[in-house]
Amino acid sequence: MRTVFRTIVALGVLLASIGAPLEGQDDSWQRKWYWGAQSGITTFGSGISAFTTGGHWFITGTQSALYIGLDKLIFGVGSDGGIGITIPNPDSPTGSTPVQLRLGNRVEFLLYAMPTKKRLQLYAGGGFAINQITDAVPRDAAILGAAELNTALDLIDELDTKVFVVFSGGLQLRLGRLVAYGEYRYLPSSRDFLLNAPQHSLLGGFRYALTHANEQIETGR
Repeated sequence: MRTVFRTIVALGVLLASIGAPLEGQDDSWQRKWYWGAQSGITTFGSGISAFTTGGHWFITGTQSALYIGLDKLIFGVGSDGGIGITIPNPDSPTGSTPVQLRLGNRVEFLLYAMPTKKRLQLYAGGGFAINQITDAVPRDAAILGAAELNTALDLIDELDTKVFVVFSGGLQLRLGRLVAYGEYRYLPSSRDFLLNAPQHSLLGGFRYALTHANEQIETGR
């Protein structure tokens, strides 16, 4: 967690040094529909991390923005086997069953406050995310007893998807229609999910304003 915090501070200093001479009070970013891409890292407690990449829409108002995004989580990068965890299982002789997982999805719906109009903008907010582990399976299923295997499969089916509250904040630097940004997200832990630990995500990426978020119709007399 200290590494994540230091990275956020370093990113903020870097963006501030770049954006300071560019500060201006323009409204060109407002009421725009941005399309973007992001990547970074998500950690689940200690010892488990996932490479995170995806795309998003960023729809701005006058002092706020709506974020809708989809992230793909890849566990155990560089290893075809992903990562291993254990889940409690009353039908196991040891009381738990090892589970293997490699991929996950996260869909986010966030609302941000954007109080400044400068080119370097700080924003913060939150919302909710739907997390899903897409390929969790019992490890060494062939040697498990029938009762343990069936219970493990039922538990995986119950625990592979969960809705989380999200708290988030970041910095973005506007360069015309193009925006470079860095962002931190926190998702509290939940006992009803396969990975029952707090989630910390550090993401960076770009977005580009393609269209206006509202249509302006002019009529003449």
